[in-house]
Amino acid sequence: MASSIAIDLSPPPDRIGLAIIVRILAGICGATMLTLAKLASLRGVSPVETMCYRSVFAFPVVLAWIAAGPGLASVATTRPGAQLSRAGVGLASMALSFAAIGLLPVAELTAIMFVTPLFSTMLSALLLREHVGVHRWAAIVAGFIGILVMTRPGAGDHVVPLGVLLALGSAGLAGGVAVAIRQLGAIDPPTTTVFWFTGTGATLGAIGLLFFFQPHDPVTWLFIIGIGVAGAALQLLLTTSLHLAPVSATASLDYLQFFWVTMLSWLLWAKFPSMHMLAGAALIGAASFYTVYRARRRQRATVQEMPASI
Repeated sequence: MASSIAIDLSPPPDRIGLAIIVRILAGICGATMLTLAKLASLRGVSPVETMCYRSVFAFPVVLAWIAAGPGLASVATTRPGAQLSRAGVGLASMALSFAAIGLLPVAELTAIMFVTPLFSTMLSALLLREHVGVHRWAAIVAGFIGILVMTRPGAGDHVVPLGVLLALGSAGLAGGVAVAIRQLGAIDPPTTTVFWFTGTGATLGAIGLLFFFQPHDPVTWLFIIGIGVAGAALQLLLTTSLHLAPVSATASLDYLQFFWVTMLSWLLWAKFPSMHMLAGAALIGAASFYTVYRARRRQRATVQEMPASI
């Protein structure tokens, strides 16, 4: 007599709930890091310094977390070249974002960075030859229209064109990082990628500080240290959320980061986004969310069409 057993492979509800909390905390850490970077830039900290200190102060936190968790043996990899390449692209993306933060309000930078999933989709189609249907291409176009709505080129607003280009460059490189992480995920656990990224950044950052170090007052040093700690917490919380639940269960929560940076900007500078900026950000967020939704839907359909093996 044949019998079948249904096995539920989805995470238990309590772990999904915990993953949601962790992802929200990650968004708060990301908003905090960007806000501290803006405060540091207003106090004379250069983007190069911010980049160096972000990695140098983050590395001890990451190292302690790995040592207390999976252990230092987990950072070994059979693809050091791939890990270094991913780290290089990620660091370049970070450098551009820190350069942009000195030219753009934090909320505008955050909204522009929401196009990262759109760049990931385009790169997946161009480099990995993945199928991207008309729905996702339409969402990509809508997302870039959102940038035009938000920045209004030629309108004479406060948005600096160079800052927008730097932010777009950062988002494009971040999209490449997402594609690389997807490939590295098949050979290395997330903790390995986090270690190599932070370790590479800390090494280059320490070398960079030999040439770009400047003295700062105690308050500025608090901002600088906070950038590193918040950046490390952001990485670790995102990694933890991936262990607790599927990406599709929590990815949409990343858009809450725009809310956090808006609130921080209002509290610190009494600045609230304009209506056209909010409209553009909403269009970018909706396009990115729809792109992720269509990708997950296609993935589920592909799994359902696969023949069962006995």
